[in-house]
Amino acid sequence: MALTRLDETAAGVGTFLHLTSRFGSALLPDHAEKINQETSSTLVATEIFGRDTEKNEVMRWLVDNIEGDSNTPGINRVPVSAIIGMGGIGKTTLAQIVCEELRDLTYFDCIVWVHVSDNSFNAARITKNILEALTKQKPNADTLEALQHILKENLESKKFLLILDDVWEDSNWGEWQKLMAPFQNSPHNGSRILLTTRMTSVADMVTSVMQSNNNYMNLNGLDEYHNFMMFKKYAFYGMKTEDYEHLLPLAEKIAKKFQGCPLVTKIASEHLRSNVSHHHWNNLYRQLENLEGKMSAIITTVLQSSYHHLPEHLQLCFRYCSIFPKGYEFKKDEIVKMWMGSGLILIDSGTERPEDIGERYLVQLARKSFFTFATVGDPCSKFYAEYYVMHDLLHELACSVSVGECLRLESSGYMQHKCTVRHLWIANFNKLTTEEIKAISSFENLRSLIIEDSCHVNDVCIAALEEVVQLLRGLRLLSLKGITKFCLAKEVVNKHLRYISFSGMQDIDGISKLYHLQVLTAVKRISTALKQVNNIENLSHLRYVSYGSNGFGEFFVGRLTSLQELHNFEIQLKEGYRISSLRNLSSICKLQICNLENVGTHEEIIEAKLRDKSYLRSLSLNWSETTNVLKNDDDLILDKLEPHSHLENLEISGYNGL
Repeated sequence: MALTRLDETAAGVGTFLHLTSRFGSALLPDHAEKINQETSSTLVATEIFGRDTEKNEVMRWLVDNIEGDSNTPGINRVPVSAIIGMGGIGKTTLAQIVCEELRDLTYFDCIVWVHVSDNSFNAARITKNILEALTKQKPNADTLEALQHILKENLESKKFLLILDDVWEDSNWGEWQKLMAPFQNSPHNGSRILLTTRMTSVADMVTSVMQSNNNYMNLNGLDEYHNFMMFKKYAFYGMKTEDYEHLLPLAEKIAKKFQGCPLVTKIASEHLRSNVSHHHWNNLYRQLENLEGKMSAIITTVLQSSYHHLPEHLQLCFRYCSIFPKGYEFKKDEIVKMWMGSGLILIDSGTERPEDIGERYLVQLARKSFFTFATVGDPCSKFYAEYYVMHDLLHELACSVSVGECLRLESSGYMQHKCTVRHLWIANFNKLTTEEIKAISSFENLRSLIIEDSCHVNDVCIAALEEVVQLLRGLRLLSLKGITKFCLAKEVVNKHLRYISFSGMQDIDGISKLYHLQVLTAVKRISTALKQVNNIENLSHLRYVSYGSNGFGEFFVGRLTSLQELHNFEIQLKEGYRISSLRNLSSICKLQICNLENVGTHEEIIEAKLRDKSYLRSLSLNWSETTNVLKNDDDLILDKLEPHSHLENLEISGYNGL
């Protein structure tokens, strides 16, 4: 009997996993949202695990100074508070806990709860729902004018708390203005608005419309202790301690896999309730260890509705991030350049730079909680780093929705994957056989190829990789991390390449013919003759050139009119390397000029036209000859180097003037 029950339960889990992986990306979340996601202020959970600190914080936002507010004359702006977090993390539950506590107190005359989430955001429909929650009966009106008139009458003498649960809309300013109009000037101070949403951008929108103060809480997962308590509650419900005591060590390890997400913990533990066999639990743990793809299907079911609310271009950029390893620290400049190089940035017909568009994409994804912004070091000093990170659950979501399009491989075995893959990252390249390397050419639609290795790669494998790259004629991005030897074909075959990054290269002669190239970076010096490199100046679309110690040798910059950054530009007393060579770099954003003692005449400085470079934000001026002797020439040079007034960062070193 025990084995029969165990088999039945295992079959149930299998069916659930199969269904979550089978359903299309739109079918399951829409169905779930329409049928089973409407919420109310009534607390559904019978037992709450943790969240005391978070509850007290929200309560403080809502009730502190509420009496003082009531005595303040003038325009009454209703403060907006928001609980922000990913799906299933417990936002609604936390708001319900707060409601339960406030019902027994006298801070508010009425508490109005409205579940907003829907495929269409409509002010009249939501206003009707607010009225129904307030009056406990359906309003006898349909037009927005009539509905808002009734709403104002009902709120005229009331101090209210309006809770808008599961809000998604963050772009329709006009509809938000219509919806919030009755609440913007409350006749009584002390009223409050509380949102629950997955996106910071939603809270920003409401706060902006209301022109009020705000408090945001980014709700994280439960800590390990409370998450495990929750797991035990549902997995061992109705059992005696002696019946499951032997499973506790294993249960603790399984619960950790859910990373504090209450919904995922609850679903999994309920499925395991009847599975009291240590053997079965251990098998499940091994599946979670080795078959993360299946486990991510559960997580994807919880999170994928967030993804499907993104515009298509943000979905594309989010999917692309699945090729990066978990826990990767995304530098803003790096990921934006890679999006550009891979062709993911939609260039409009205006004058906006593609970098600005890409940065906006990243900010939008971060505001919608797909990335978390972090800093390391002291922001008040120059020694700190900013980056974005993606939660493991969201990384798994990215992997789930990008199947067949994006692929990250830690070792071999990719020949079984679809030829539809467009973005490929291969780690541990040295573990591949020559046949496996050559099989990469079967990905005929490949746009991005990132090869990574920390070990020595033999010449045979390098030759095979060179052959493969020549066959991938649609390639846009090529990044070779740790590959110290590589030769690009002298004949132009990869005409569409926009982005090349490598650790070392023996011959870069072919690069000068990649006329669409935008990004060219190197770590180590190139072992080619300097005369072969000068043709880089023909790359009129080149926006970034970054190299190690004299990586590309010397080259003229005057014709690289698309350059956004120029580092270590060393002034020399010969044609092509004078400061006047900068005259045509009208799009430059970051500029580092070295050896300013080699400036010839003051006319040359004027010809550089720094004053006309309106995009210039960061300027570094360096004299390499430093002495204690005052130099009037330095004064004159600095005076003539007048940058545009939009400049934000200025660094001067080696200056010997007054």
